[in-house]
Amino acid sequence: MPPSPRIKGWCPGAWRPMATGDGLLVRVRPPLGQLSREQTLALCDAAETFGSGLIELTSRANLQLRGVTDESWPPLMAFLVEHQLVSDDPEAERQPQMLLAPAWQKGDATHTIARLLQARGSELAAMPGKVGIAIDAGNAPVLGDSAADFRIERSTKGSLLVRTDGYALGTTVSDTEAVIEQLIRLTHWFVDTGGWESGRMRRHTAPLPDWAPADTAPASPGEKLALGEHREGMVVGLPFGRVAATRYVMLSRKQSAACRSPPGGVCCCRIAIHYPRWMA
Repeated sequence: MPPSPRIKGWCPGAWRPMATGDGLLVRVRPPLGQLSREQTLALCDAAETFGSGLIELTSRANLQLRGVTDESWPPLMAFLVEHQLVSDDPEAERQPQMLLAPAWQKGDATHTIARLLQARGSELAAMPGKVGIAIDAGNAPVLGDSAADFRIERSTKGSLLVRTDGYALGTTVSDTEAVIEQLIRLTHWFVDTGGWESGRMRRHTAPLPDWAPADTAPASPGEKLALGEHREGMVVGLPFGRVAATRYVMLSRKQSAACRSPPGGVCCCRIAIHYPRWMA
């Protein structure tokens, strides 16, 4: 039987579902915020077979299945692991949530940093469940409205920047490897200076260490996704952030490639989903 929640304020996952009024809520983190067409169809199958048939998209680009029961949860987890929608290691869910700028391309800075962080995630400090990392290393940041505690962005001069939430300025680093080193150090500093008590970086009152000066401005924000045609695909909206699995299947079958759920896409009770055609 899956564990029951004990306190408010923690984040559910797949291995740690949350009990709600309509059953268990199982949250899936798409790797790099993206699912292949086959994985999307498998998720829809899981929603109908093991849950209520509804899929929800969160502001952090997670996908939620509702109406799961104590009896259907074990076979659901086996199904999700089989289709690589969930890691077979429950500890993987304890790593901080990664939020990627939605228009990343394979091999660019955002993608490279995310892959490096995946490989070295075990070196991050163990932090409160709501802590998140925004990887927004394009020419202009687009995730400023998304909740994140540590941000990787570009400076006004184009260099890579690591910025802690609550600070308007960040610290310049030399390259993608240096980003990861700085981020690992910052997570341990956060925990060592009372991060578990503050819960989030914005509420953390400890002064930044000398090796992480907040002295460099990030680039001006870039354009946000708008519903409709996009240069790399199509952006569609989900009313109230949820969709029936049958409808999601129809949307997915119209695309020949992967789909993405961008973080921070909530707007007027709609959540945008990015379907990049170039991923075919």
